[in-house]
Amino acid sequence: MDPLVRTGGRVLLPPVLVYLFHTAAVVFFDVYTHVPDFDIPMHLLGGASLGASGVFLLHALTQKKLVVFRHPFLSFLFVLGLVAVIAVVWEWYEYLIDILFFAHFQKGVGDTLFDLGLGLSGAGAAALTLLLKEGRSRSRRA
Repeated sequence: MDPLVRTGGRVLLPPVLVYLFHTAAVVFFDVYTHVPDFDIPMHLLGGASLGASGVFLLHALTQKKLVVFRHPFLSFLFVLGLVAVIAVVWEWYEYLIDILFFAHFQKGVGDTLFDLGLGLSGAGAAALTLLLKEGRSRSRRA
């Protein structure tokens, strides 16, 4: 089976689980009423899940020889860049929800930048952990 197809579920699963958890917390438990800063761990966790997904995607692309990075730092930057784009799109999504449905996701530019920082921090930690683990596994096999 093609590595990209086989990896599809693995790539999508972490962020989908975080999204479902967040949605359930909001819909069934009205979590922001009880924990106003619930978005802080969610942005960290969302970033970490996207970082893990980025590493899984990079691994599949590398197996298929569609992407080859000679240095591990470039792999890290690839994953971080991918997550940065997704995080910006997510913040646009929140902004549009605010405008269209009069919600109050966006609390200002400072909050948006903080959210982006949290997401990238989570992504960086997850990507670094998985890439270092992968590097150690590769060096043991050599």
